[in-house]
Amino acid sequence: MASGSADQTIKLWQLASGNLLHTLTAHTGAVTTVALSPQGQTLVSGSYDQTIKIWNLQTRTIIYSFLAHQGSVNTVAFSPYWEFLASTGDDKTIKIWQLATGKLLHTLSGSTHAARSIAFHPLGLSHQTALLASGSVDQTVKLWSMPTRPGAIALQLRHTLSGHTGEVCSVAFSADGQLLASSGADKTIKLWSALTYEFLQTLEGHEGGHPVCRV
Repeated sequence: MASGSADQTIKLWQLASGNLLHTLTAHTGAVTTVALSPQGQTLVSGSYDQTIKIWNLQTRTIIYSFLAHQGSVNTVAFSPYWEFLASTGDDKTIKIWQLATGKLLHTLSGSTHAARSIAFHPLGLSHQTALLASGSVDQTVKLWSMPTRPGAIALQLRHTLSGHTGEVCSVAFSADGQLLASSGADKTIKLWSALTYEFLQTLEGHEGGHPVCRV
């Protein structure tokens, strides 16, 4: 397991024992987001220092480090086949990067509100079209399609989900791709059909803070 902190470090933990394995230091601001590959070989971190760093966990060294956003990096997410990385920032942009090279492939700008979270659908719309969900300060969840063919990568708005009465803090798809969950500053978690975008259920129970969700 990996965790990031306001102390500017990333810590790697052994789940079975709870022991701290390693501490990674390189960021010059609070670490706001981390994403770990399923094989446990690659880690991506984003920070208040506006950078994204891609780490080799076998050697605990940085593969790439680049200025990602003009403001804090809010979240990062891997695509299902580990080709792409999506990031959101306080500069109100969503960016798509090539994971193998760290190259910027696409920037979605023009939004009046920052996206706090982003997630890739585990299956996508087709073999050559990815589906992403983003949760925003404007209290909405947006669904985006993205062709994955070389030279065609661009986010296109597919649907907007409304229902939260506070900013959306996190979004997550279920492993089978059937459900989408969103959590908000309104202290609720909402479940949606990831196929029809129909609202299904509101879960309540949190009394404070901004709940986060994973399906």
